Amino acid sequence: MLELITSAVQAILQVIVNVTFGVILTKAGYFDSAKQRWLSRVNMVFFTPCLLFSNIASVISFEKLVAFWPIPVFFTLFSLLSWLVGQGMLRLFGVTGPYRRFVAACSLFCNTNSLPIAVISSLAFSEAGSLLYWHENDTQQDVAARGVAYTLFYAMFCNIIRWSYGYSLLQRHSKDTEMGYGTDSNDGLINNSKTDGSDTERHPSTTPYNYTPDNFSSNSSTRSSSSSDTKQDDTLQGKPVPSSRPPLSPMLTSFPKHSNESSPLLLASPASSSTLYTSIDPWTTRVYHRIHQQLTNTALQIHSYMSPPLYSALLALMVGLSPLQPLLFDPHAFLYPSLTKAVQNCGKAAVPLILVCLGSQLTLIAQQNRHSSDHDQHHQNAVAFRRAVIASLVTRMVTPVIVIGLVMVCLNYTTIVAIDLMQDPMFVVAIIILGCTPTAINLSQITQVNGIFEEEMMQVLFWSYGVVCIPVMTMVVFAALALVDKSM
Repeated sequence: MLELITSAVQAILQVIVNVTFGVILTKAGYFDSAKQRWLSRVNMVFFTPCLLFSNIASVISFEKLVAFWPIPVFFTLFSLLSWLVGQGMLRLFGVTGPYRRFVAACSLFCNTNSLPIAVISSLAFSEAGSLLYWHENDTQQDVAARGVAYTLFYAMFCNIIRWSYGYSLLQRHSKDTEMGYGTDSNDGLINNSKTDGSDTERHPSTTPYNYTPDNFSSNSSTRSSSSSDTKQDDTLQGKPVPSSRPPLSPMLTSFPKHSNESSPLLLASPASSSTLYTSIDPWTTRVYHRIHQQLTNTALQIHSYMSPPLYSALLALMVGLSPLQPLLFDPHAFLYPSLTKAVQNCGKAAVPLILVCLGSQLTLIAQQNRHSSDHDQHHQNAVAFRRAVIASLVTRMVTPVIVIGLVMVCLNYTTIVAIDLMQDPMFVVAIIILGCTPTAINLSQITQVNGIFEEEMMQVLFWSYGVVCIPVMTMVVFAALALVDKSM
């Protein structure tokens, strides 16, 4: 048992040491708020998508979708239970306003990458590894490979939901600014009068346009008609026609000047343009514009919920379930040692960068609080702040009890209805660990890019990994191994 304790603590300390590196670099002056924010954005746009693509596309297949069907079932059950517990904590601690979205995100999305893989790998090669053998000819390498495969398959579903629904939960809304919720590591409390467009910069996945194609078309038509009427009056009176807008670039002047024309055939001359345009069926033109506008609006709305990691996860699903997978992930394929290995190497940098940025964020927030003359004035919602942090922590502490109880019920159920995957001790241990981990570290990356809930998330992650993680995860590992030893 001492070896189990050592393995669990070592895996968790690996995370803490990486965070400490970020603290040291920040105190040494290599990181400030701007550099650290830039690094987080680069990580989310490039390194994290590389990690998701290489992990998901290499694991997914139609056969595993069939054989691993209990994994999405457990993911759905764990997510539902976490959401229900989070809703109960919201009412218990009186969390209101936008902080309800913050607690929901912390409750739903747990660590499914760095911590579970480290703990499972340590357990597979420890003295307790013999308890995790499935067959007589099992080896520690096979046990570790199965555990990592289960983890990555579980993480695939979690990552898709996290980078879509979770990303939208942690975005800055207009009501957040009006109600004074949400903090920025640079600005403290959100300034309600901020209108410099910085929100657009912090939302890489949202469209910067503040109009719809319908409005643009109607406004252009109105301006065109009013302008033509004015020009006609001035021409009749013999007055020169003034220019009502700045001169267009040579590229733009090559397009037709009528806002409702869309065909390059109309570029011949004004007379021929009018003749050709009137020859087109008006009903067909209206239908075409309506379909185009609807498709544009739909695409913009979908894009507002997307993010680079989510695009990468969807691309990985398409590649993994298509004939392209052997071309990229077969070690004997031409593209594997060049393209695939390059993407995998870039993906390996994602988790260390997330942990280093986490340590840097914690240091910057601590420095900011020390330099603040009046913390209550710096954060006017101090009571709501504390309630949200406590509710998030308690939710992730209560969830392991429910997860272990649910897995015990499923083990008893499998004696009646045989489920092959539940007969693997490594699967039972892995699924328990995945359901009991603390809040996902890369949520701090989302809050930093979106510029809201940064300080709240840092407090949740500090207490989760610095205080709560070691004793809770040690108890979870003991309970999982005891359950396997007793049931199998």
